[in-house]
Amino acid sequence: MRVTDNPEVEALTIRMSDETAEVTTQPLSEEVAFNYSPNGRSVGIEILDTSEHIFGLNTERKIALENHIPIIK
Repeated sequence: MRVTDNPEVEALTIRMSDETAEVTTQPLSEEVAFNYSPNGRSVGIEILDTSEHIFGLNTERKIALENHIPIIK
């Protein structure tokens, strides 16, 4: 899983898989979209206007990940 915060465009992307896949985007609201592959697997979630919709990001751009396994290359 990969979480990417892009403050320049006010977007947060959560990718559940690193595999390349053609995705279908299902809007859940004006600011949130869910991406899934043709076989129905979850691929990602996109959140727009993050400073307005994610508590605390408008003053401090910190995202904490808990219980994650580090990627060792």
